[in-house]
Amino acid sequence: ATMPSTVGMMDEGYFVGRREILEWLNQTLLLNLEKIEETASGCVALQLMDACYPGKVSIQKLNWSAKNDYEYVQNYKLLQTAFDKFKVDKYIPVDKIVRAKYQDNLEFMQWFKRYVELTGITENYDPVLARSKGKGAPGCSMRALDIQKISRPVPSRKNTATSVASVNSSVNNVPIANNRAANKPKRTVRSNRSNTSREMSENVEKAKALEDLGQAYLKIEELNEMSEMFRKERDFYFDKLKRVELLLQEKEEAKDCDPDFDAFYKILYATEEESSKKEETNNNTAASAEVDSDFLKDASDFL
Repeated sequence: ATMPSTVGMMDEGYFVGRREILEWLNQTLLLNLEKIEETASGCVALQLMDACYPGKVSIQKLNWSAKNDYEYVQNYKLLQTAFDKFKVDKYIPVDKIVRAKYQDNLEFMQWFKRYVELTGITENYDPVLARSKGKGAPGCSMRALDIQKISRPVPSRKNTATSVASVNSSVNNVPIANNRAANKPKRTVRSNRSNTSREMSENVEKAKALEDLGQAYLKIEELNEMSEMFRKERDFYFDKLKRVELLLQEKEEAKDCDPDFDAFYKILYATEEESSKKEETNNNTAASAEVDSDFLKDASDFL
């Protein structure tokens, strides 16, 4: 979609107010945003892209715990990559948005709301699970769940009036003794309320489990990165030692041996046990030298 030609400054999307934007974001992504400025990090924007194209943007690389504008920039690089991938011709005023100014962030979210409405969110999209692998990703918001329940469609007045009339007609046509049964739906309402509370409790537990899972994924990713770093460092020094060994062998074959070559070979081919003994000997020698130095200093002071 080429959005600037579709969403211009006079588009109805730019006339949506702050409160409606916040409610829409919280409901769509199950967040607990209270200010438009909280979208300045770029995380919300990229997750909206993920909602339209799940699994096709790098949402797991988002830093939800970012606090500074230079950290925000990394998130916006991911967003720009997503824009390029899906050919979204929209300029991102990063230098303005990262300052967390109200008007700049409001206009960007107004544009994004219109974009999502025109593009459409994938059915059964789970925003909590989708962002769970990101650094510091928030879990499910109870407030957002409440908004979802409140925003469910309600019957129109016409349908409600028809329903009431049919109920009254039914009650008038049955014996009086049976009219007492009309109170039974109240128990059904209480049962529904109980079910709703149970569902909310289950949703909270699910959100907590997903948040824990996300933190576990994050920890595994950090350990994998550390492991990769250590592997590269090992290979780096091993390559150097290999090159030294080849150089020594070339010198030896050319009969250009130095008397110190034997010492080099001893270091290269020393076992772990031999290296440990050597290190222990060096430590003892250093400690002895330090004691001798202290003794000489004390003797000098005495004299």
